[in-house]
Amino acid sequence: MHERARTRSTSRQPSGERMSGFIPDAGDGKSGKRRVALLGLALFLPALTLIAFMLVWFHRNDRELRMTEISSNAFKTLLERQQLLSKQQNEIVADLHFMADLPSVHEIVRDPSPTTIHHIAKVIISLSDVRTTYRKIRILDLSGREILVVVYTPETGAVAVPDSSLQPQAGRDFFTEAIKLGRSDVYVSPFELSGSIDPKHSSEQEPVLRYATQIRGHDGPVEGILAISCSGDLLVNHKLDKEAHAQGNALLLTSEGDYISGSPDGTDWQFLRKRGEATASFRTYYPDEWQTINRAPSGQFITRNGLFTFRRLDISKPVGNGHATGNRNDYWIMVQHIPHNRLEAMLPPVWNAILLASAVGVIFFSGAMTLSVRIERNRSARKALEVLAGHLQEKESRFRMLFRGAPEPIFLIDVLSGCIEGVNDKAIELTGLPENTLIGKPFTLLHPEELDAEVRECFRQQMQEARKAGTSYPREALVTDLGGRSIPVEIVSQLIQLDGREIMYRIYHDISRRKRTESELHDKTQLLETVTDAVPALVYMKDRQGRYRFVNRYCLEHMGCSTPDAIVGKRDHDFFPVADADVYQVDDLNVIMHGKAIINKEEVVVFPGHQPMPVLTNKIPLVNASGEIEGIVGISMDRTAQKEADERSRELEHQLRNRQKLEMLGTLSGGIAHDFNNILTPIIGFTEMAISDLPKESEVVSELEYVLKGAQRAKKMVQHMLVFSRKQPTDFRYQKLQPVIWESIDFLKHSIPAYVVMEKRIDEFEDLVLCDAPQIQQIVMNLCTNGWQAMEEVGGRLVVELQRIVVDAETAAGHEGLEAGCPYALLKVSDSGKGMSREVIERMFDPFYTTKEVGKGTGLGLSVVYGIVMDHHGVILVESEEGRGTAISVYLPVAEVMCGYSGNGADNPKLNGDENTAG
Repeated sequence: MHERARTRSTSRQPSGERMSGFIPDAGDGKSGKRRVALLGLALFLPALTLIAFMLVWFHRNDRELRMTEISSNAFKTLLERQQLLSKQQNEIVADLHFMADLPSVHEIVRDPSPTTIHHIAKVIISLSDVRTTYRKIRILDLSGREILVVVYTPETGAVAVPDSSLQPQAGRDFFTEAIKLGRSDVYVSPFELSGSIDPKHSSEQEPVLRYATQIRGHDGPVEGILAISCSGDLLVNHKLDKEAHAQGNALLLTSEGDYISGSPDGTDWQFLRKRGEATASFRTYYPDEWQTINRAPSGQFITRNGLFTFRRLDISKPVGNGHATGNRNDYWIMVQHIPHNRLEAMLPPVWNAILLASAVGVIFFSGAMTLSVRIERNRSARKALEVLAGHLQEKESRFRMLFRGAPEPIFLIDVLSGCIEGVNDKAIELTGLPENTLIGKPFTLLHPEELDAEVRECFRQQMQEARKAGTSYPREALVTDLGGRSIPVEIVSQLIQLDGREIMYRIYHDISRRKRTESELHDKTQLLETVTDAVPALVYMKDRQGRYRFVNRYCLEHMGCSTPDAIVGKRDHDFFPVADADVYQVDDLNVIMHGKAIINKEEVVVFPGHQPMPVLTNKIPLVNASGEIEGIVGISMDRTAQKEADERSRELEHQLRNRQKLEMLGTLSGGIAHDFNNILTPIIGFTEMAISDLPKESEVVSELEYVLKGAQRAKKMVQHMLVFSRKQPTDFRYQKLQPVIWESIDFLKHSIPAYVVMEKRIDEFEDLVLCDAPQIQQIVMNLCTNGWQAMEEVGGRLVVELQRIVVDAETAAGHEGLEAGCPYALLKVSDSGKGMSREVIERMFDPFYTTKEVGKGTGLGLSVVYGIVMDHHGVILVESEEGRGTAISVYLPVAEVMCGYSGNGADNPKLNGDENTAG
């Protein structure tokens, strides 16, 4: 371009200046001009021919290079489409095996109970809502009868089909073929038309592809069949064509040349919809091209209709964890078609070369007519040739340096002699040895001497693998550099032909960094295990299929395993009840599918051979370096101790609150009772005197008797208040409880209604109790009165029990005041009445609290009982449930020494009222 600009600049000079350098003298005349013209033509014509040849050559090379790029892109697009379809198919097969291996699936095949079907239906519905290509998932028994069918439509989502709509499928191909499969094999059907699952479009038919596999137990017989029907439109169009390369038409054909997708006139699937009718197909649009495509498994060719790149996709090749089986002649053909007009538009146009050649010709013709232009053009042509030669040399150098400048160390080794034939710069850098030292030496020179036998065996194995598959499997080895340092490498080999000899093309990939990373990862893993083993919580990891990948020591201990190998690789169904395992599995699937963590979920875990454990569970997605969710991480905190501590704290707080109330109200009640008693004494006395002075038939007598009864009832309340305030004199003695209890029962039996049956279960034991007999009788009478009053409406059974017990550690731990291993006299009064709510139980010992009607209770009876029990250093417990009755237990400590008890109480040690221990 610089030369052209210089030429144009010269051409704008005045004609006198341009021609003065070569126009002959006047005497020469026209012959001089003719010689100049002939000289110009002699220079112009060869130069023009050379330039035209160069332009044609460059244009052809440019088109070939562009055509190579287009062809490569077409093959790349086909490969991407094949990988996308294979990935989709592998996902389907993985889901098929995942569901077929679920323990719940085996259970419904063996025993299709509604509960089990409901559990597995929830799991399959969750999966179907995520995999929208799955139109129908079936579970069938060995007779071909449908046990569970889950269908999906965009309008309704995934739902289970009612039992009344289930149908036998024994005659369907997917059942008859799948029942003959081997373990883990998968049957893939040809494309078929299936009626729409949506009732609104029941007349429409949709192409589907069915996958089926067997349901088997561990090393057991076939138990049933599990099948998935996938939408052909979503599987092919959505997953393939939207991902296809923007250039050209992406087609998918059947083995008969019919359009599955990519038809030019929208006639996809017509070979299914109009079966038996003549339909437009690829073989009718492009008959010649179809002959070529139908003969070979893959290839690329150009015709007048454009560039065709094709690859056959055998749907019967192995997929997933097993083999896909089907009709061997039923394959698909992927075609990338670039029409001729579009292909020409993508290639450099020939008119550019023609226009350029014309322009150059005009310039050369003008330049040839002047000496300065001719000289400048000759120099420009020489420079152009030099640039062209430089480009050619650069290309040659680039090709020559491809080997030497490769980013990985490469060694060329003769197969027969085992000697090194060539090395690149990275190989020299790896070993630290000069090239002339390496060339001609045995390749074992690269490795430590003590590994000579292993290195030769590795070379032999890789040579055999390369002959079979083209490329060997990678193997690790050690390379010794000039300084004696061992460098870990990974070797991949290929066989190439060079001058008629077999040469092993070996790439030595330095994996020092990877080894360091693996070591660091191992150290971090050890640190993780150390930290998690010290945490008093269940820490675990699972993969996408719900299999355990990691558990900490706390989890091992509670699951009854000694090593992680006993748990890793197994699922929840191997350790927990089916119902619990299904819940855990649904939670795991929600975290994996939606990527949302479960935070602070309270649940109860039942470990094998252990008591249920209350836990607080957190589950978060386990994300890899690519941002993909590959499982879950779970932490379940053991809340057993916390629950027990909270319950005990509430109990202690309640007892402390009751004691404070009793102390406060006791002080108040004592003062009020004495003053109130002083008021009642004259009222009762004068009322009795007035009654005795009046005739019995007087009307006033009945009114005075009513006043007297009210005053006596008030006096009785005063007595309760005095007992409650501890102002009554007490007489604590070592004595047997049985006589006291029997005396109380004899007193009560006349006041208990006939509709209440009273049972006495009084055990005989010799232990003594330090107690005040009237107060013990007060306890019995108050508790029995409350008991029969709770059964006033319907009657029932009132039971009074007395027995000697020794409190165990579990009972003592749950109730303050009880000592483990100590003997107690247990007085228990129970009824079959209406029972009490938890709110009533919490307040039943509060002074003046009552649930009875006005006039039927003072609210002090149970408060007095509570105070008496506390004075006797006892414990009172209440068990009650609404509609089930109430049981109140009083624990009184028995005396460890009889202290010279004579039986009549004369020598019996006692505490009088002045020695009251209530305070």
